[in-house]
Amino acid sequence: MEIDSGHLSQHPNETGDLIDDEEINVLSDSEQPESKKQIQPNLKAELEKRLKSAQQQADDSDSEADKTDNKFHDKFESEIYSKNMSFCDFNLSKLVLRGCSDLEFFHPTKVQEKIIPIVLKNEDVFVNSETGSGKTACYLLPIIQKIIQNKNSKNQIKALIILPTRELAYQCGEMLKAFIKHIDVSFNLICGGMSIEKQVLELKNELDIIIATPGRLIDMIYNYRSLSLEFINILVLDEADKLLELGFKDAIVEIINLMKNNENRQTLLFSATLNPKIIDLGRHTLKNPVKIKMSEGSVLKNLKQKILRMQFKSTEENEFEKRLAYLIDLIREKKRTIIFFNTKKDCHKTWIFFEKFGLSAGELHSDIDQTLRLKSLNDFQTGKIKFLLATDIAGRGIDIEKVKFVVNFQMPLTKDRYIHRIGRTARKGYNGEAITICNDKDRQLLKKIIKKENFELAQTKINNAEIKNIYKILCENKHQVNLMCEEEEIDKEMEKAEKDVTKAFNMSNFKDEIMNKPRK
Repeated sequence: MEIDSGHLSQHPNETGDLIDDEEINVLSDSEQPESKKQIQPNLKAELEKRLKSAQQQADDSDSEADKTDNKFHDKFESEIYSKNMSFCDFNLSKLVLRGCSDLEFFHPTKVQEKIIPIVLKNEDVFVNSETGSGKTACYLLPIIQKIIQNKNSKNQIKALIILPTRELAYQCGEMLKAFIKHIDVSFNLICGGMSIEKQVLELKNELDIIIATPGRLIDMIYNYRSLSLEFINILVLDEADKLLELGFKDAIVEIINLMKNNENRQTLLFSATLNPKIIDLGRHTLKNPVKIKMSEGSVLKNLKQKILRMQFKSTEENEFEKRLAYLIDLIREKKRTIIFFNTKKDCHKTWIFFEKFGLSAGELHSDIDQTLRLKSLNDFQTGKIKFLLATDIAGRGIDIEKVKFVVNFQMPLTKDRYIHRIGRTARKGYNGEAITICNDKDRQLLKKIIKKENFELAQTKINNAEIKNIYKILCENKHQVNLMCEEEEIDKEMEKAEKDVTKAFNMSNFKDEIMNKPRK
């Protein structure tokens, strides 16, 4: 379905006064003169040309920005990394060190410096550390080392790593794959969105490490009888706060109970935030743990936080289009930007508008196929697309280097979610910006977070004329985009109906075989 577009004015970006309420009101369709409702057919091409021109300017200036970024990295590197140490100081095997070198891991971060020696000594750990501090290597490297050391002994090491989302499991697997490139260590991913038959087949082999999400792991244990946890002697609970937030507490307790006969099990718990539920989980899963709380300052010092204040009258009419107008004006000259949304619906609608206006973007939310989610991640990592549109659940914990900007399309509902979002940029000593699009209600919530966390907040300038033109274009194409979304929903319902018919047919013809299968 083709979308009409309008003309963007020639005013330079980030200039002009704030839009006043009366000026914005003239943009509603009902109040515009009839003559102004007509859009010339060639203006869609003009808009795309303007957007592509802005993106080209961003590309041309990117090398200069990288130079500036590298200066920031040099400045803050001493605060993130332990420059007086190398990974050789941990007495890791040469093959492990070779994997570190392949990933350009030369100096450990402050978190790695503290945690890796403790894990190597078989101690339980309870780690509270910000995202971007290098937590994944804190457990992967010592686990690999211990597997190598015990490979030919009776007490072979078997590790289980539990993460809350498929994307985190996939990223952990990719880092592990790079570390063990030169080592005989086997592992498998056990998570949704991938072929369960293939995963069952893989589990028939003797694996050293299993990386799993809780739901699929429980499914494998009880419904497919393809996995036993009694031989697991290292358990990692990563992003434990998110595991609890997503309702996996009972699953975690069940998994731990299945390992209770292994008295020598080592448990490592990592969480970006601390709350009573996390502390209670640690109390019931850890034995005399070493507790480590890292300072937040070194991670946040090179992060600039800004607010983009909406000046529309506070009405619900066209709320999405108003925010989107600000977003498009904001990001036209930016790249390597993650944009967070509170709902899958807003995320997908934004992707449709981006596609129509030539802005290269990928989606990351639970309504799209796992293969497409991983493709979006890979395309963003390799620079094939410039924008990653994500929801909190799918985007939680994603670790992508040199993300320059994070934009909150709406203010997240909790402080923890805000902190997790902005933690996608300014990682490992690089500079970054987090910008939140706010109406008056959002602004009050953000101010409370900023005050409580002692963050500094600046206001982003806006371009009056540009936003008016973009908003006008979006409103005129709103109906067409909504129709596209409705058609997609109908397709999904039809697909679901077909599956229900197939299920009913199978129950009618193969009831005995189905009922004899293990219960789910």
